[in-house]
Amino acid sequence: MGDILIGAITLASLAGAAIAAALAAPHHLTLRAHRRTGASR
Repeated sequence: MGDILIGAITLASLAGAAIAAALAAPHHLTLRAHRRTGASR
């Protein structure tokens, strides 16, 4: 049971880190992506 708990905690921490990185990323990249898709249409 201990290994399952450790695995769940590590997965949760990794997910939290990924979310934090996504929020910290500059929004200019997402704006460029949206502009590119809009221009291609």
